[in-house]
Parts: sequence; C-alpha cells; structure tokens
Amino acid sequence: MVAFIDVLGWSRAVEASDGDPALRVRMLNAAWALAARVQNYVEDDTPDHPSRDEYSQFSDSFVVSFRYDGPTDLLRLVRLVSEFQSTMLLAGFVLRGGITVGPLFHTREIVFGRAMNRAYELESKLAVAARVVVDPSLTEPLMTATPMMPKHWPFVVQADDQFWETDCLTIYARSPPLSVAVDAQIEGWLHEHRRRPNVLAKYEQLAARWRVAKADEPVSPAC
Repeated sequence: MVAFIDVLGWSRAVEASDGDPALRVRMLNAAWALAARVQNYVEDDTPDHPSRDEYSQFSDSFVVSFRYDGPTDLLRLVRLVSEFQSTMLLAGFVLRGGITVGPLFHTREIVFGRAMNRAYELESKLAVAARVVVDPSLTEPLMTATPMMPKHWPFVVQADDQFWETDCLTIYARSPPLSVAVDAQIEGWLHEHRRRPNVLAKYEQLAARWRVAKADEPVSPAC
C-alpha cells in the first residue's frame, strides 16, 4: 500500500528561498514533519517481525508505503496523509497525490512497482487539484474502515466527482481560531496566484472545498 504525494509550488518556493532564510527553515520543517509523523505510525520493528513500512522524499515528492493486510492498514495510511496535509496547510503548502495498493519494492533509496505507477497516475491524472485521492478500487475496504474513524475528524471525504479523498479541512472547520487562519491562508494563495490561471484554478477548488467544510462543520466556541 503506497501514497505518492507531490507538494504544489515546491519548486517555486525553492527558488524564492534563496533570498529568504525563514522560508528555507519552513520548508525544512515541512519535510521533517512527515518523516517524524511516519515514525509514529510505523509497525514495531523486531528481529522476529521486521517492519515493512518505508518513507522516501526526493525533491517535491514524498512516498510512504505500509504493508497491506486489510481495512485497518488503509485507515492507518489515510490518517497519516490527512494529518500531514493539515500540518502542511498551515505551513503554507498544499498537497496532491494518490493512495493505492499493489506490488511494490520500496527502500529509502529505491522505489518501483505497479503500485507506484498507479499512485503516480492517480496524482498526475485524477487528483488534478490540491487533493490526495484514494484509488476507486479501494472503495470497499475504505467503507469497511469508515466506522473506525473518529467522528471529530473522518480523515476521508467524498468529492463532487464521487472520488474519495483524504480530509485535511474538517478539523480546522471546527475550531474558530484555526478556521480564521485557514481563511487567511487560502485568501493569500488566491491573491498570490491571481495572474496565473492554471495555478489559480487549483486553489479555487481548494477554496470551494473549504467553504463546504465550514458549512458542514460550523465552528463551535467549545472547540
């Protein structure tokens, strides 16, 4: 089981970071965030039961793979990606990617296989906007895993095109101060990319999903 994730705008940020030390630090912290988070999700590694969980990062792309034995493992990966998305969102970065299951060879240095090809295809051809889509072939195990997901943050949501995608917005829609922060972040992106129509469209779709999240999960003063 593999997630292939691309950070939108990373190359542009790399160029801008040459004269912006604060941005370089933010990018480094963002990359470390997934590496650190993966460590909280990996299987226990013992001599009798070595972990098969792997993580790699190259340029603006991240690959995470877990052994897949059923819906519980799918939930583990979906939750990891959702939490990483939420961290990156407030760090100023959005993600696009795909999650699937299939044959894969993955070490920190090398990754290839049919699952990797499919995850890349999901990211590049199906996700399109700033979202991480779950392979439609995994709908049945995803529905089996849904009851195990916490009510305050479901980790997946069904988009208008009926594809399931990881959810990084619900948790923010339920918190007044975080909701304000996300409002500002998205408005900033819309302004920044207003003269780049192809890029702007991706952030407009994110803004539309954010409006839906806020409508579905009105903020509560108790959050």
